[in-house]
Amino acid sequence: MVMAENKYKTLVRGREWNAPSKEQQEIIALTGKLETMTKKKKGKGIKETYKKYEWKKVAPKDLKDTKKKNGKKYHWFIKHQMWILHKPEDCKLEEKEASKDDNLKLMAALAAIEDEEDLVE
Repeated sequence: MVMAENKYKTLVRGREWNAPSKEQQEIIALTGKLETMTKKKKGKGIKETYKKYEWKKVAPKDLKDTKKKNGKKYHWFIKHQMWILHKPEDCKLEEKEASKDDNLKLMAALAAIEDEEDLVE
């Protein structure tokens, strides 16, 4: 038992006890390389995407112009300040803004009612 214990302690000190095999070490190394490669790729992708769509922010001389790019028809929309695929008439941005305004008005009305109730009590 003493010899087994000494062997165990020696292996632990030498970091050989439960050490990964050569195959496991290769897998760990490759996993690390893959993670670093994917992190680098993500960073470049964002910059390339911005460069790819910079043309959408350039306003036309005539606001009613349309552009064809990659087989798609784009329209200039003043509210977005960019080229868009949907027609300005079909934009749902105004609907969202209107619903936000309605929500704010409702919240203000509820606050006023609560203030009145506090005064009555």
